Amino acid sequence: MFLRTLSACLWMTGSFLCATGAHALTVNPIGMSVSQPTGGNNGSGAYTDDVYVDTITLNSTSFSSAASFAALSRFEVLTGRSRLNAEWGDDDTGSDGDDNPFAKAGFDPADQETTDPTIQDATLLNAFNSLSLTEMIDGEGSGDFSYRMLFSASLQDDDTGVDDVPEIMLFERGMNDSFSVKLIIGGTFDSPIFSDTVSVNSRQFWGTGISVNTTEIGGAQEIGLGGFDLNEFGLASGETVYGMEVFGTSGPDMNAFLLSAVDPDRFGAPLVTTVPVPASLPLMGTVLFGGVWAARRRRSA
Repeated sequence: MFLRTLSACLWMTGSFLCATGAHALTVNPIGMSVSQPTGGNNGSGAYTDDVYVDTITLNSTSFSSAASFAALSRFEVLTGRSRLNAEWGDDDTGSDGDDNPFAKAGFDPADQETTDPTIQDATLLNAFNSLSLTEMIDGEGSGDFSYRMLFSASLQDDDTGVDDVPEIMLFERGMNDSFSVKLIIGGTFDSPIFSDTVSVNSRQFWGTGISVNTTEIGGAQEIGLGGFDLNEFGLASGETVYGMEVFGTSGPDMNAFLLSAVDPDRFGAPLVTTVPVPASLPLMGTVLFGGVWAARRRRSA
């Protein structure tokens, strides 16, 4: 049975009424398959070396990492650099040919705690794109943070209402964080046009059954997975999503941000320069998070 978690909703007159732009409804999968690289050193129990996402299953629908996911083309920490860093779980010397995200990005692993934008942003981009559940953004204590990203492709929702096939999938370690998300639907990376902002509570995520024990946490934690339909973000039907921005006050340990489509032909061109989004003209490209409210775009503050 497909699971959908309701939050910030009231049961009134025989139906659920939910606060607009408050909390997103989580579309939870029912299965996931993973693989390990040849030469990896994972033992029994929690993973300490790379473990890769292969497929995600929702009812009878299966997403494949080879075709169904668009990862990131650009990543930038906006605020709170000292509260975010790249985490990894490799416990070997790279004999599996897949060392930690700093080495993959061409930097010294000793830079793990750096706040140098050149190193930090490139390494986090590499960690998210690896699809390894032992590589992630590691939150450091309390305090505001935010980061912005663009997907390597764009996407339109394939349905005018909320359905059971999410266009956004988020992985989070520990399932114990809250944060907010808004989608980039036009403009440029430095001056984006945003969707509504929604609150996300990873306690609603589906437990994948994959536990990781990475270098900083000192014990195993399970990875959670939550999917979100584009309609949750208040977008008009036909609008295109190109990226997203995340804000929080205590850094969630995020593993990946994936744009998903069962049919890979639905992916469109990424945001490169300015994307025209006048309300009087049909939008171009493909949409990631379709919605039911027609004029709910707003620019970044």
